[in-house]
Amino acid sequence: MPPVVEAEPQAFLPGAARTGFPTVRAGVCRTAKALEFLTALDLTEADRVDDVIRNVLPRYRKRAEVPDAKYAADVGLMVAAIGTDSQEAEKRLVRALRKTPWVKAMDSSGRPGLWKKPGDLYVATDSLRRLFGDVETVLFVDPRVPCLASSDAHRLLAKSEAARNLRLV
Repeated sequence: MPPVVEAEPQAFLPGAARTGFPTVRAGVCRTAKALEFLTALDLTEADRVDDVIRNVLPRYRKRAEVPDAKYAADVGLMVAAIGTDSQEAEKRLVRALRKTPWVKAMDSSGRPGLWKKPGDLYVATDSLRRLFGDVETVLFVDPRVPCLASSDAHRLLAKSEAARNLRLV
C-alpha cells in the first residue's frame, strides 16, 4: 500500500500520545536514517487536522443523525484544527471540508434540517436573506445553530467557501 493516497497519509509516525490512527512501530523509527526515510514519504505525527479529516468528517458523509451536542463538539474540533500553523495541513483540511456536507443549512423559507457542503451556502446575513427571501433554491447556513454563529465558525465557513456576499455565476 502506498504511504499517501489522495494526499491523505495511510499511517503516521508515533507521537508522545497514543492514538487510534495506524502508526509506524516505534522500533522502526529508532535510527535517524529510518526516520529520514519515513519523513521523505511525507509521514508525520497525527494532529488535529488528521483527527477531523479521518474521524469527524466521515460521520457527515454517511448522512448519519448527529445529536446537537456532538455536532457542536465536531464544529469546535474543526475550528481548532483550522488554526494550525501548517499551511499544508490547513490546505488538506479545507479541501476535505469543501467536499463534505457538514454544515447545517436551511432554505430561504427557513426550513431546517439540511446538510450541505459549505460552498453550496450563503451565510445568512440580513441583506442576503432579504434579497433571496422568496427564492427557495437559495440555501443558507442555519443561523439558529449556536455553534455556527461565532466569528471563529464564520472564519471556518469562509475558508470552506460559504459566501457572505453575492456570488456571480
